Amino acid sequence: VAVPEAAKPAATDDITGLMSRGAFEAALAQVLDTESGASRTGALLYAGLDGFRLVNEGHGHAQGDKVLAAAAKQLRQVCGPRVPMCRLAGDEFAIWINADAPTCELMARRVAEAFAGGVEVDSARFGGGVSVGVALFPEHGSSVQLVGRAAAAMRAVKRAGGGTHAVFDPRIESEQREE
Repeated sequence: VAVPEAAKPAATDDITGLMSRGAFEAALAQVLDTESGASRTGALLYAGLDGFRLVNEGHGHAQGDKVLAAAAKQLRQVCGPRVPMCRLAGDEFAIWINADAPTCELMARRVAEAFAGGVEVDSARFGGGVSVGVALFPEHGSSVQLVGRAAAAMRAVKRAGGGTHAVFDPRIESEQREE
């Protein structure tokens, strides 16, 4: 039975042009959760725009969509044109860095620094930076676990004031469960 085109999940996000969440997660699982992925190292960066809710509330969703598109472009400039990335939901992005842990952490720092002044749209600046959570592969688990653990690290950064990055630590999960 053929699935009609309209019923298939989109491969790209309409607002940013990045991979869709489904396409990104499927590609990540295919690469990491196989025998050939066992020797691979890298990290999932989970980036959330700081203060984005205020953009939507104060300037409307159309302007918010422009900020998301500009943020995606800014991420591409920092990470490179061939680095797999997607918009997960809302103002949150996932980026796969295929490198050793120090290089992955350096990339997370570069992303945070690149967004320190917000995102520029139509000669105006929006947002107050980006919070980046990092989950290392294979140390922090499978592809599915990486997304959740990088998200937990990103939330910890946001709670601490945002604008920087943190590598996942198991204590983060237990602290979040206690809240």
